[in-house]
Amino acid sequence: MPEELRPKLINLRQLSIYSNIPLSTLRRWASERRFPLYKISSRVMVQIDEFDNWLEEYKINPYEGGL
Repeated sequence: MPEELRPKLINLRQLSIYSNIPLSTLRRWASERRFPLYKISSRVMVQIDEFDNWLEEYKINPYEGGL
């Protein structure tokens, strides 16, 4: 998706579709404050770029071997 058409903030349901991570997992992680999020009134919103950067920290190099 072109950058100018990409939404700045998305909700957890949209993030679940975007990331292919179950909504229940994202809700649990959000309640534990595991990733950057914004709470606007009662809505939890996430900036896609911040989530992608957070997720990148957990990337495993397949050439390093072992889990």
